[in-house]
Amino acid sequence: MKRLTLLALLLTPPCAGAARTAGFSAEETAFIEKAGVLLEAPPDPCSVAESLTRRYRAILAQEAARKTVQDLIALLDAGGVPVRLAYGLRMTDAFAMYDAPADAIYLSSASLFSRVEIAENGCPTGESLASFAEDTVGVFAHELSHAAFRRELGEPVVATREDELLAYAREARFLAALPGWPPLKVRHDSALSVMLRGNYRDNALMIKLVEDLGAEERPSADAFLRLPSYIEILEGLKKTREALEAARAGVDPSLASIARMSAAWEKGWDAFTAFLDPMISTRPSLAEPAAALEGSRRYLADSRKALAGEKPGSLSHQVAEHAVRLGREDVAFWGDARKVARVRAAYEKRLEAERRRVGR
Repeated sequence: MKRLTLLALLLTPPCAGAARTAGFSAEETAFIEKAGVLLEAPPDPCSVAESLTRRYRAILAQEAARKTVQDLIALLDAGGVPVRLAYGLRMTDAFAMYDAPADAIYLSSASLFSRVEIAENGCPTGESLASFAEDTVGVFAHELSHAAFRRELGEPVVATREDELLAYAREARFLAALPGWPPLKVRHDSALSVMLRGNYRDNALMIKLVEDLGAEERPSADAFLRLPSYIEILEGLKKTREALEAARAGVDPSLASIARMSAAWEKGWDAFTAFLDPMISTRPSLAEPAAALEGSRRYLADSRKALAGEKPGSLSHQVAEHAVRLGREDVAFWGDARKVARVRAAYEKRLEAERRRVGR
């Protein structure tokens, strides 16, 4: 069986087609679907990663936004961060990830190919690839900022809540300065979303009025006269709601989420961090090293137990081996109090700088 590059992120892949095209067996494909393992995809006959990187570079360098990402552009120009395709990484709010052990940015092949038009030669059309780059350039800046700060630290560190918050801040600040962001389709969706929330609120109020009528032991004649008008209003609200939901159906939820994140940045640091908290709260924090160390030890113990139950040479055994390596790295990091303190101070300094910039 081919040796695979197993990356740190374990997510459920959106489609098995990408895995099958990579030449995996039926058994391996079934495992990939179940475990959601992220696998590097070395062949890139369409040069998608290279083409997208060039397009991202051009967008980052636009005059109005360039000063917010000068360090990231310099990192790209130095060729210091490889950009590659991978199978198994699904698009939620993003479609890419920076993998610290490999020191590379991985783009999800499955997510990308599901969002672009394919030409007769089986490759994405230039126009659809350009549109995709415009929509996701903030995500690329986010992942590139992970790589940039790891270099600034000068030593490998594990993923933390502070690391993610800093990357989102860099992304939001860049998008705030980017001309034409958010795209018109996303701005339209935001307006529809506001209208939909108003519809839900009005619908709840009308239902409460109807329920209040039914709660009366002896409803008055006036109450019975009002009931048909209430029902008519509810039917109208339902039709409006269905129309709004249909109008929003074509908007990529990942773009809508990024737009909401950008809007939160414009409101200030407190609003920005409150928006992000549900998305990053499950990550270990540099402010809670003891809890992170305990969690890492449990993860390592579980990974070793899983490894013992897998057949050597199998894909699942390779995944378990990788999990054990990650567990060891986490335990080593969180068990080094001086290193944790040093890294925490570096992040706090950068986050304070971003906090002072927010809303400018």
